[in-house]
Amino acid sequence: MSAIEPSDYGALLEDLKRRVHGARYQVQRKANTELLRLYWQIGQTLLQRREAEGWGSRGATNAAVRRRAVRRIGTMITIRPYRPDDRPDIVDVCVRTGRTGLDATGMYSSDDLLPDIYALPYVDSEPELAFVADNGERVVGYVIAAANTRDFASWFSNTWWPSVAGKYDHPTSDAEVHTLASAGDPHRMLIADVDDYPAHLHIDLLPEAQGQGLGRLLIDTLRVVLAERGIPGLHLTMGADNTNAGAFYRRLGFTELASSTPTATTFGMRIDKP
Repeated sequence: MSAIEPSDYGALLEDLKRRVHGARYQVQRKANTELLRLYWQIGQTLLQRREAEGWGSRGATNAAVRRRAVRRIGTMITIRPYRPDDRPDIVDVCVRTGRTGLDATGMYSSDDLLPDIYALPYVDSEPELAFVADNGERVVGYVIAAANTRDFASWFSNTWWPSVAGKYDHPTSDAEVHTLASAGDPHRMLIADVDDYPAHLHIDLLPEAQGQGLGRLLIDTLRVVLAERGIPGLHLTMGADNTNAGAFYRRLGFTELASSTPTATTFGMRIDKP
């Protein structure tokens, strides 16, 4: 006699697979979080001992310890803290992913525009919140952040943007005019939920670095550092039509916030205290 399967057997199997995958991801995320927290605490301990007791090289900073305690994918790509000599690669990655994940080279009168808004002010103001994916030859992706969006928005509007805005006095397209107007708006970053989710991030990966779990590791690395600072929440805003990115953020545990609009979706994540 042939076995009789219930009519919803296929759907049942798919549901079980999703539940197993979700449980595996939660275990992996917890393990990654604990390892990254341990690396951070090791760096803090060594730094405090060195300063208190005067031992060790002056260059053995917390960041240096974290550079040695990296997260590695296979034998190729490493997650590590940002260094000043990464700056040209940060610019390149920002431009080559600046059109909803696609190459924005030549889109504006200067390829400096997107990095001047969405990348360089972050690595200049809070380099300790910048982490990169390094393939051994160059940076192929990054996550950058501001711990307090209100403070960052004020600094960006009053200090950073006036220092670079003169480069863009002659926009060549409606898209550039719109982007410049947005950059010059001191309130554009202040979403309604900003006090509940005070930190915000930008993350970009070149196509060859995608699909390897690097985005998750970059965000988990940042999240651990923010937790150590006592930051209660993290948010990001993206184009509402970027469905692939939206699915990625939901898988990481971000949820859509009420401040989303028809054209821009805002996701938030609560940050657990260490």
